[in-house]
Amino acid sequence: MEHPMNSYQDLDFLVDATMQRPSDVPLAFVYSDDTKDGAGIIDHLNDRVHPDYRARGLVRPYNASMSREYREVVMQLFRAGVVRILVCTDAAGMGCDLPNIDIVVQWKAPTNMSAWIQRLGWAARALGREGLAVMLVERTAFEVNTGKDDSSPSGTKTPPLPTRGRGAGRGGGTWTQSWWKRVGTGSTPSGKDNDISCQPEPTISADASGKGLYIYIQSTTCRRAIQAAIFRNETPIIDKLKCCDLCNPQLFDRTRPSKPITAARQPPAKKGEPVDSVRQSLYSWRRAIKKNKYTRALFSPQAILDDDTCERLSAIGPIRSREQLFQQLGAWARLDTLSEDLFTFMLGLDIPEIAPRPRNRTSTTNAVSSLQASSAAAAA
Repeated sequence: MEHPMNSYQDLDFLVDATMQRPSDVPLAFVYSDDTKDGAGIIDHLNDRVHPDYRARGLVRPYNASMSREYREVVMQLFRAGVVRILVCTDAAGMGCDLPNIDIVVQWKAPTNMSAWIQRLGWAARALGREGLAVMLVERTAFEVNTGKDDSSPSGTKTPPLPTRGRGAGRGGGTWTQSWWKRVGTGSTPSGKDNDISCQPEPTISADASGKGLYIYIQSTTCRRAIQAAIFRNETPIIDKLKCCDLCNPQLFDRTRPSKPITAARQPPAKKGEPVDSVRQSLYSWRRAIKKNKYTRALFSPQAILDDDTCERLSAIGPIRSREQLFQQLGAWARLDTLSEDLFTFMLGLDIPEIAPRPRNRTSTTNAVSSLQASSAAAAA
């Protein structure tokens, strides 16, 4: 991944910025094992859909928590090409036969190699059809020791993945940087050199981490060959131009992430004490928006405008311009669709001028007392 994971910008290739009609969006499965990530992915991709088609629901969730009726309807719409992207779990593979899926994307490393093979198998099932399978992994996937699996009953266990910070634990930063250096892409994964230096592959054993998944991820030769070795199959004969990203790095051009968005630095807005009446009005606004515009959506009103944003907006005084409001909203996921509604609503509120925050009288009193004590001591 090139961008911060919570931005989901590495998935931008699924919905091109130049799309003009729904058919410009490929039929795709996006697998995410975390439901929170799934919701973020849906919001991000929907925001990239042309404004004329956003209300059509081209990107939909599909997982085991959904009702059977919902899943049946969404699958029918997907077959018909109305829904273009399903953000799903393994539920998408239950009893459906879809021959025309263009792209399968795995968001973050799956649990093991078998899960990945099952998922990529949904791409281009029709005879003669070509598809693409993409795994977008976090940097920590290159820090995993490719030896024994954590679940192995004997032998040295693979150290756990770092849970905080970059390269935390096991000298992760050094390990990762040396890996990128060894394969010839520079010190970071954003290196633009397509020439990858082939390295000796580790021995593939039954108890390898992720059942061979991390050997597959860290491979520098051919991913199909590694896949065949893991499952003890013969290496398939495939045109190298269509084989994998290691055999043909130009395949990366189909999934290049967009450029990072650099937000212009704005001077901090003046803030006072939050005004409870304004805060409660914002709570009412988001409930009304949920009821009127997202009646059947599964998310709560807080997903439209979270509590922290309501608190912040209630402490900045009267809203006099869109620019003032947008500065406070920052990277709000619904800026394009709801900012005008919110601006109009806040213009109609009776918002008092910024209430000054109470001064810390205790520290002032202590300072005066200390000064008086010093003066008394000097007089003595």
